[in-house]
Amino acid sequence: MAKNSKKIPEQKLAEAIDTAIHDVRFDYNVLANLLVNNTSLYGQNEIMELITAIIEQQNRRFFTEWEVGYTCEGLLMASHLSEVIQVHKDPDLIID
Repeated sequence: MAKNSKKIPEQKLAEAIDTAIHDVRFDYNVLANLLVNNTSLYGQNEIMELITAIIEQQNRRFFTEWEVGYTCEGLLMASHLSEVIQVHKDPDLIID
């Protein structure tokens, strides 16, 4: 992205998160606690929508990476969690 182009809020947040998680002092539990205890119910719902979107994106990446012989624990977890999300959205769904 060119220096003069404006970043959208989502991109700024994604970059801030990426920077933070590469800091060895970063604690996921502290962030989770702050988000859970300092966010309204509407905010909680939006956070869960974000988490769901991340899991679904990671699940799609899992299949792409698997085809070329790569994977990681996070992608495997996303694949399993995606199935749970699918059943939550459609309780009549049967997954093999």
